Amino acid sequence: MVLVLFLALGVALAVQLAMVSDAEEFYSRIAEPDCGHLGQKTDMTQSRVPADEKKKDEGLSQLSRRVAALGKKYPEVVAWIRIPGTDLDYPVMLGEDNRFYLDHLPDGSKNSLGSLFLDVRCRKSSSNVIIYGHNASGGRMFGMLKRYEEQEFYSSHSSILLAVADAQYRCRIFAVRRVEAGSDAYTMQFETGEAFARYVRQAKSDAVCSTDLRYPDKARILTLSTCTGWGNERLLVQAFIW
Repeated sequence: MVLVLFLALGVALAVQLAMVSDAEEFYSRIAEPDCGHLGQKTDMTQSRVPADEKKKDEGLSQLSRRVAALGKKYPEVVAWIRIPGTDLDYPVMLGEDNRFYLDHLPDGSKNSLGSLFLDVRCRKSSSNVIIYGHNASGGRMFGMLKRYEEQEFYSSHSSILLAVADAQYRCRIFAVRRVEAGSDAYTMQFETGEAFARYVRQAKSDAVCSTDLRYPDKARILTLSTCTGWGNERLLVQAFIW
């Protein structure tokens, strides 16, 4: 009986490792430098990137081209997210619900590593844009977000690059906090500017790490959400979409 159990665990581990390997190969392939080069001009008018930082963001327009190209092959690719100086460099999906991409790659193949995906409730007008991903081992997917609870890491990786097919954004992180799944932290629309400001104040108050960064007029929030391994607790890394 013990031998049978040992063999079963061995097979399960082998299958899991194979799936991770397949996922890594897939993501590596679609993230190749020339992937998605269409040669078209993209709209930088919404990027709000200061002139002295444009050189740092030379790859942003390439990410937009990648989104446009991948979207032709995988229609549910809606964005690309990258955190400079880390391995977080993935497409973002939008499925018909908030479950499918928990265990499917962008090509629709079953895989436990899953994909990063946008909350299905998100709209272009949403004030809080929420992206989910697994807290995977080895820092894969959103597994590296826990490092944002270290002040030094937080201070040296304060920007998130987000690209859609026709626009690019440099997002500035303002709070890292732990919340309960389904809490008010997942509010996506605010009836008034004061309601939005109140939300931001609460996020900073709850934060393990936060900043005094002020947000611009008509600001929106980008929320990266992953599990912590403790019941319904979730880790959020939140940034202003600049």
